[in-house]
Amino acid sequence: MAYANMEELPRCPKCGAPMAYLVEKEKNGSGIIKITRYYRCPACGTKVIDEQLLIEPSNGVLKIIRLDIKRKIIYSNNTARRRRHSDRSHTRNTRRG
Repeated sequence: MAYANMEELPRCPKCGAPMAYLVEKEKNGSGIIKITRYYRCPACGTKVIDEQLLIEPSNGVLKIIRLDIKRKIIYSNNTARRRRHSDRSHTRNTRRG
């Protein structure tokens, strides 16, 4: 997926930063492959899942199943904790001065 400029990139629903488009592949022990296409915010870690596919090998044929997800949003808890801590330290510093 190519975008001509930064204004065309989707924006993070949490912080508004431009999001990157990524693809992730997982394979379980039975040979089923799960492919997840998603947008990820490099600033806060929020993920917006665009599409998920399951690929199942069966008797020499690959069965492809598209999972219905309706743009699932996953927020990163770790970065939210770090941001709250840094906001508190910033507040303390401004009160002293």
